[in-house]
Amino acid sequence: MIAELSWNCHASVDSLQEKFFNAYYGPAARPVSAYYKLVKDEMNLVKDSIFLDIYGFPVLYANSFLKPEKMERYMQLLDSAELLAAADSFYLRHVWKTRVSPDYAYVDLAINNRLGNVSFVEQKDGAKMISAGMLQKLDRLLELARATGIVHVNEKAYSLDEYKEYVLRKSELQTADNLLDKAKVSLLTPSSPVYEVGGVTALNDRRFGGLHFRYNWLGFQGEHFEVIVELPEKEDIHKISMNFLTDEISWVFLPDEVTVSISEDGKKYQELAVAVPEKANTRNRITSVPVVFETPGLSTRFVKVRAQSMLVCPS
Repeated sequence: MIAELSWNCHASVDSLQEKFFNAYYGPAARPVSAYYKLVKDEMNLVKDSIFLDIYGFPVLYANSFLKPEKMERYMQLLDSAELLAAADSFYLRHVWKTRVSPDYAYVDLAINNRLGNVSFVEQKDGAKMISAGMLQKLDRLLELARATGIVHVNEKAYSLDEYKEYVLRKSELQTADNLLDKAKVSLLTPSSPVYEVGGVTALNDRRFGGLHFRYNWLGFQGEHFEVIVELPEKEDIHKISMNFLTDEISWVFLPDEVTVSISEDGKKYQELAVAVPEKANTRNRITSVPVVFETPGLSTRFVKVRAQSMLVCPS
């Protein structure tokens, strides 16, 4: 379009767009054109109130142009386009490539519980389980991405397989039984207001951090992190797990090591284990890194976690 307008600045933009959509999408031109127009119109409504972050994730825009009702309409238009192009692989591939982006937004909003009633967690017979329907949507997203030559989720070379692993791990955390639900959590280190998401309550609100430091991550600056988890009574604990975000380009670093200690009375603690977060392949990447302590046979009431910070941002 820029090339056409460079030759003829009086050319009709609408006509040029129609020409392109018809040539590129064939029988699917009308619903794809309607999809782009709707996205443009919705973004124009909020252009003065939101900041489009080049490194951002869909969840950051769940209250604007990626609202649940808007996402459903985007999906309807692209489903229609796919049906119309189904008989021609040339046009169908173009529809697939177009829908990878909104399909990704749909999955990312769902895994972060920002898509209305659509979620990766569903209730069945009183138990939480991972939604089979959302797992199918995740698999199809990755299938279409690979079919159209897309190999990374973002500019930080986050691969499709890494993203799938992240979504599955987060789904498992959301459906797992967790003693933290009934525990009292006390921060011994004040959180940074730069990464404020509710203070100590963010650690056991069942809202797990996303792949952006602004979404559900509690941050700490210039101090080692310490927290105490107090259970109502002595409990058998089979696993102690936590996640840390690394995003070095935004000066968010993993701890150097993580120590877990236990106590019967909350006063005298005994060191249980020390772990060093896996830092290989995390430089200049955004990823959530799990730290897991397997604790078969452990029974206690108080658990203290200490994450040792590098304290000073490297130059």
